[in-house]
Amino acid sequence: MASPSALQLPLHLVEQQQDPKDREVQRLLLQAHVRLRGAGDVGPAVAVADGESLTLLAHRRLQRRTLKTVFGPIHIDRIGYGDRGHQSAWFVSLPRSPVLEST
Repeated sequence: MASPSALQLPLHLVEQQQDPKDREVQRLLLQAHVRLRGAGDVGPAVAVADGESLTLLAHRRLQRRTLKTVFGPIHIDRIGYGDRGHQSAWFVSLPRSPVLEST
């Protein structure tokens, strides 16, 4: 924006050139925000209520997903807990407490 050639451009062309750069900065900020939230690691195992009994899910797996946002794609890393014969439990870190997602 401060180059001699950019200073000669009409303002509307400077705006057009800045738009993709602005979106990339916003995408990087959103990606950093998601990383700061963490992968949903709630410990070495998770006890899940299954009717009247508790099931301990101790097999952990890190998974990366891509989320398409208005700023462009970002990556979300999350830890899933599971065991043979049981549905996996995935947690997404939020500011106060993890929220369970079933897959």
